[in-house]
Amino acid sequence: MDKSRKKELQMEYKLRKPDMGVFAISCSGNGKHYVGYAQDLKGKMNGHYFKVSSGFHPNRRMLADWKEYGEQAFEMKVLEQLPYDEKEENKMDYTKELQELQLKWISKLEKAEEL
Repeated sequence: MDKSRKKELQMEYKLRKPDMGVFAISCSGNGKHYVGYAQDLKGKMNGHYFKVSSGFHPNRRMLADWKEYGEQAFEMKVLEQLPYDEKEENKMDYTKELQELQLKWISKLEKAEEL
């Protein structure tokens, strides 16, 4: 791959706008919900799945539930997506808005905790 194509692909990656929002990892075995947020939902959810399935997730309670109930008892789903602010095209950090959404969903769901 030539250098100009490589730079073009890097620029495209930097300018992409992945889906962002709040997601939950729910355990049907005990009714618990682990709620998280991400500026890249797909990437973050894949990362959590990899960590828990390989036995190295930092949330020890969720890992214990995974071992007790098995993978089939878990479901990952997007709870709410956050749209990009069209007025501020250059805005890159939506952490505050995502944290507020996360807290909203934690209070909505029974047996929910922060991921």
